[in-house]
Amino acid sequence: MANSWADQVELLQNSALRHTKEQLEYNRIDSEYEFIKKRAVVNFIHYSKLNADANFHKRCLSMLNQVSYFEEQNLKNRMRGIVDSSVNTVFDYVNDPAHEAEI
Repeated sequence: MANSWADQVELLQNSALRHTKEQLEYNRIDSEYEFIKKRAVVNFIHYSKLNADANFHKRCLSMLNQVSYFEEQNLKNRMRGIVDSSVNTVFDYVNDPAHEAEI
């Protein structure tokens, strides 16, 4: 008789606590979902930052390469100007009738 009474009390208690247990399970699932959502956002932000840093690095490297190229071009143009000026000075000196006798 005591077992039957205990079983009846347990059944009554389970029916009364069913909603509470469901709420506890819902809260557990919700907190797990929130954790996964936060982790996904953190991962997205982290990889976005890594991609932005890589893009920034590539752009900086590209800009430095362009600056180096332009500096080389400027140096070549300046050297060409100096050489042309020197050659013209020599030709002018050679073609000058006053200096023909010296040469």
